[in-house]
Amino acid sequence: MIGAVSHGRMVLIDYVCEDRELFRETKAFYGAPFIWDYLGNFGGNTHLVGPINKINQRVTAVMNDAALANFTGVGATLEGFNNPVVYEMLFDRVWAGTNLNLATWVCDEARARAGGADSNVEKAWDILREKILVDDTSAIGCHGVVFQARNPALLGESNNMLSAQIAYHNKDLVRAWELLLQAGPVAQESSAYQRDLVDTTRQALGNIALALRDQMAAAYDRKDAAEFKKDADKFMALGRDMDKFLGTRTEFMLGKWTGDAKSWAANKDERAYYEKDARSIITIWGGGLTDYAGRQWNGLMRDYYLPRWQMLIDATLAELKGGKPVDRPALEKQWRNHDLKFATTANGDYATKPRGDFFAMSCALYKK
Repeated sequence: MIGAVSHGRMVLIDYVCEDRELFRETKAFYGAPFIWDYLGNFGGNTHLVGPINKINQRVTAVMNDAALANFTGVGATLEGFNNPVVYEMLFDRVWAGTNLNLATWVCDEARARAGGADSNVEKAWDILREKILVDDTSAIGCHGVVFQARNPALLGESNNMLSAQIAYHNKDLVRAWELLLQAGPVAQESSAYQRDLVDTTRQALGNIALALRDQMAAAYDRKDAAEFKKDADKFMALGRDMDKFLGTRTEFMLGKWTGDAKSWAANKDERAYYEKDARSIITIWGGGLTDYAGRQWNGLMRDYYLPRWQMLIDATLAELKGGKPVDRPALEKQWRNHDLKFATTANGDYATKPRGDFFAMSCALYKK
């Protein structure tokens, strides 16, 4: 909860109302004016998450509560912008009157994003509304991210700042992906649809990475070096495929991020400074919050996250072939050295404009 000053008085911001409405625990802040606020994202994580139904219900309740004379508005505090549809619904809700039919609203939004009526896009978004963007907000608070983008481990789904847990069945997300791939030619020309397809593809493939990791772990438990290598190769190949695919949209490109930062520079030294700063905030965050802003981006997957996994895979394979047991502290040191080197490097050669056919690549990845 933070405050802002308006017309000489303090206005409180109830900071993460999609998770916890503090005004309900404090007698509505004892009469102080407050804003119902949606956070939605810590650090700019790229997890596909957004409790769209809960937001609608909670905003409806607070707007229609005549006893809340000190409720002054609805807002959003963005540490990142991962799901534009959820934010659009939040602010549309304010103007929709006493109630908003969420299923109807999402259908209308799907048509807008498709550039017109498209039954497959509408069906896909109905699945996303009902099955994927569920009320569970743990992925927000736990910095949800796809599995490759976290400290490598053969066990567990959470560590450091990142969690790979999902509150839905991946088969439902894959079904939405399948329907988006059946969109008509008008939709395929829509930038909003293109972004939605890339984001859905990204998340579905990222979730599959956890299953591949579990296969690696099972092979390790059986002490089967050949099967471990086979599963590890699939895991790494998936990561490289995803990295290339993410280069089809600027929202998921490291080069666009660092390029924008460097564009503010007046000279070569400033360019290097701004690039290092842009790299640091999405990786080591100054050193104290490594991976706080974990993002699944083109370039970042390939050169930052996947090399850490390769280090673990190499060490584990060496153990399975008769070498020494994996030295986890030594690996951690290697990872942190790798992180620091990446964050403090300038003049990286990363594309600043999209490359490749997003639709053809998504189709190929779906079939693969």
